[in-house]
Amino acid sequence: MSIGTGIFLSALFLGCIVLYVKSENKAKWRKGILFSLAGLVAAGVIVFVGFFLYDAFEKYTETSSTEMIISDRDHP
Repeated sequence: MSIGTGIFLSALFLGCIVLYVKSENKAKWRKGILFSLAGLVAAGVIVFVGFFLYDAFEKYTETSSTEMIISDRDHP
């Protein structure tokens, strides 16, 4: 982790603590945290499915059957 990443993450963490203290527990924290976690899980699923589909269809686009026939004729 670089220094910039560490500063960003610590500022994010301390900002959440300050927000919680200043709101004096008036906000609905449970609902916000659950929606945030659901969003992260949904984004993770979308990324996982995207990588899976990319990997699955990449195999079909590497070489076509006609290219394989032509290459077999070139090499006895």
